[in-house]
Amino acid sequence: MEYYKLSKLGETVPSKKQNPFAPKLPFRLGVAGTSESEKTKMVVHQLLGSKYPKVYLWMSDEKRGHKIPKGGSKNFGERYIPCDDLIVVTQHQDEELWETVQCFYEFIAKDKQVPWYENVRFKLIVPEELPDIVSFKRTGQITFGT
Repeated sequence: MEYYKLSKLGETVPSKKQNPFAPKLPFRLGVAGTSESEKTKMVVHQLLGSKYPKVYLWMSDEKRGHKIPKGGSKNFGERYIPCDDLIVVTQHQDEELWETVQCFYEFIAKDKQVPWYENVRFKLIVPEELPDIVSFKRTGQITFGT
């Protein structure tokens, strides 16, 4: 889907001609809530998308030895936030949901021969380790958690 930003009445500017540091997709996500309101779970669901439950059977070895169906990556769902670099900045790195995301990203990036393959990277850091913003690529995603 091509995204256009309206500039003046009757005139549009393709997103590629806009700010080069603007995200490729028109996407911002702010999640707020009290403790124990499952904010992290909501964000993780967006990062894993419909791909996680379809790939999980191979990830957990439940389908070890089974033939992988043909038909391309579309049969294995999609991540709702398509980014190739995911950096999660959080104080609570021991949270089980972030471990799930890390295992999933490592699994889908492990073997180029499988239909669910994606060239993705995941990094979990504390706020003190946050790198200089200049080093980030446009295709990256930074998620801040508490």
